[in-house]
Amino acid sequence: MKIAVLIGSIRRNSYNRMLYNEISKKDLGGIEFYDVDISKLPLFNQDIEENAPQEVLDFSRSIRQADGVLFITAEYNYSIPGVLKNAIDWGSRQLGEKKHPFFEKPVGIMSASMGIFGGVRAQLHLRQVCVFLNTFTMPQPEFILPSAHEKFNSNGILIDEFSNRMLDKFLSSFIDWVEKFKN
Repeated sequence: MKIAVLIGSIRRNSYNRMLYNEISKKDLGGIEFYDVDISKLPLFNQDIEENAPQEVLDFSRSIRQADGVLFITAEYNYSIPGVLKNAIDWGSRQLGEKKHPFFEKPVGIMSASMGIFGGVRAQLHLRQVCVFLNTFTMPQPEFILPSAHEKFNSNGILIDEFSNRMLDKFLSSFIDWVEKFKN
């Protein structure tokens, strides 16, 4: 099983990247979580859609080949970061195919934030966007990591015991969720 991961923060040491790093260290029985770089995507512009740049084609292929998609996002101004929205906008385009890459993909959403709400508003907004994308977005359990700056050590390791248990529970449920839709 292959899971494409879109990290909604392109900051090198973001808490959402640290969360992804925790996932990538886990032994999940051969399940591959891979980071899809969204930092190089040009701003969505329908004028260049017909001759989409290679970065866009590579991004689209990375989503298409995945069995599922995991969003790990920060919250900016009560919403998702612009860089993530831009990636989703490119991913909503068919680019010569019958369906766009996100169409009917099983999706999971996680967030980490320094705030006490842990990115919950970004998750809610992202769920609205996923309705348009026609994804199968996992409803429960949710994974929201509030006060993330207190839950990682200086080496970027998730040291909070409760958060680690919730991460394991989320990942187990998400893998089961993707399996339900796998062709």
